[in-house]
Amino acid sequence: MVRDVVRGTVVQATSWINALAQTHGVPDADIGAFIERAMAALLGLNEATAARARLRPSEYAAWRAYLDAAVS
Repeated sequence: MVRDVVRGTVVQATSWINALAQTHGVPDADIGAFIERAMAALLGLNEATAARARLRPSEYAAWRAYLDAAVS
């Protein structure tokens, strides 16, 4: 999930994570918490966790720049 979002193959992360949760049988009552944890993983991404997600440093840097620009 992290790799797909960072690499830009997913445009609307929240909608995509919701669909992913439903596809994998996450109960409706738990989807909100699932989305929250997934978004926390994305927003908490750093160089070490990016490496664990098998992202290249350049991919992480580009995504971080994109995120920083979106927040500013």
